Amino acid sequence: MHYHDEAEEDVWFPLLETKLGAGSMADNIVGHDSFKAPVAEFEQLIASLRAKETTWDPEVFRQAAYAFIPVLREHLVDEIDTFRPYQLKGHFTKEELDEFERDMTAWLMAKSSPENRLPLLIANGDAVNGPWFPPMPPQLVTMVKGDLWKVHADWWEFGSCDRDMKVKPEFAAYEPVLEDRSKMEAKQA
Repeated sequence: MHYHDEAEEDVWFPLLETKLGAGSMADNIVGHDSFKAPVAEFEQLIASLRAKETTWDPEVFRQAAYAFIPVLREHLVDEIDTFRPYQLKGHFTKEELDEFERDMTAWLMAKSSPENRLPLLIANGDAVNGPWFPPMPPQLVTMVKGDLWKVHADWWEFGSCDRDMKVKPEFAAYEPVLEDRSKMEAKQA
């Protein structure tokens, strides 16, 4: 998630603002800021669990996740319109987008590390049965399934999904079920 936000704030948003106007990405950056505190608390919980400073409690874990997931989801849904082709049409030439793709690929390769990042998300992210998760921009999917696939090809063997983010048969029994939003909201109240 941090990587996603960094990529947008370091590369994608500055490019968009050159064409759409200074400050046009401000709402997206505010969206990033809106979930930083609950994500930091969740990360602290994970760190304390890994260090065995905290005892595993599924309810505590669930509540920590639910503290940021709705805010993150709302941000991602809102942000999708920023990347829609109809929003960008007329603002960019094919050459500019090709140059951007090269710049983003260079940025991704410089920031990629073997212990995390996008290939892990794709290898374990179900895009077929998880429609509640907003789709990634096509350019990002292309980079992950193209360039990053080559770099981390050995990861896919262990992921729950194939290259197209379809759940592998051996993991189908563990497929999550979308929770009733009203029940989730009632728990948070």
